[in-house]
Amino acid sequence: MKELLEKLQTQALQEIGGAANLQNLKDIEVKYFGRNGEITTILKGIKDLSDEEKRTIGQFSHQIKKTLEDAFT
Repeated sequence: MKELLEKLQTQALQEIGGAANLQNLKDIEVKYFGRNGEITTILKGIKDLSDEEKRTIGQFSHQIKKTLEDAFT
């Protein structure tokens, strides 16, 4: 799961950097953080992990989420 999150972060940052306008940026945000967004879907799956994995992946996903939120602003 960690590798998937890293890949999504890299992909999202590339898309954010290449956004041509504000609407394009909003579309990218929905793609990753919307109700059925890619990162949102992964975060929902954390509940199915073991306690140790929840801690590790939870912290890691929080860092990625913060990085991407900062990139959007």
